[in-house]
Amino acid sequence: MQQNQLFNDMAELFEQDSMEEATEKEVPRNEKLKELAVLIDKMQKHELEMQRLSKLLAAETEKYNKINTFMIPDLFEELGLKKISLSNGRTVEIKSSYVGSITEDRKPQCFEWLENKGYDSIIKHDVISKFKKGETAEHDNLVKVLIDLGVTFEDKKYVHPQTLKSFIREQLESGADFPQELFGVVAIRKTIVK
Repeated sequence: MQQNQLFNDMAELFEQDSMEEATEKEVPRNEKLKELAVLIDKMQKHELEMQRLSKLLAAETEKYNKINTFMIPDLFEELGLKKISLSNGRTVEIKSSYVGSITEDRKPQCFEWLENKGYDSIIKHDVISKFKKGETAEHDNLVKVLIDLGVTFEDKKYVHPQTLKSFIREQLESGADFPQELFGVVAIRKTIVK
């Protein structure tokens, strides 16, 4: 049995350590070593079970997403349905949401488009500075004299992902002329059952 082998290995290692060192150490009783071996064995079994369940969950999630975001929405579209009511009183409809991204290579064009169209209010700016130990005074004066101090800083310009998602939805649902490709827009359909 694996547990007994683990116990024997631990006991053998302990005996070797005991012989090499002075016998001043208190020798653990065999019951404690057995208890330790049992706990280690249980832990390893739980780890294997967690790995198995994690793989199972990933597979089930993939199946669910395929049905939820592709198969049912495609069938709704084919049948020309917007919403249906089931005999059990539940309703089913397809909702679309949009996601997009502003990649580093498209950042200048995206920000230029937002600024030219008057949407620059969704652009955020972060100024990040790193100080060495003991530079407390420089930190305290940062807002006033950042450039004069010669402190290395990063000026980060971005649109928060949730803000971008809402903005894209508003643009597309209003029928505005919006450069979807520039902003990497992807439509995601989901089946909603209520």
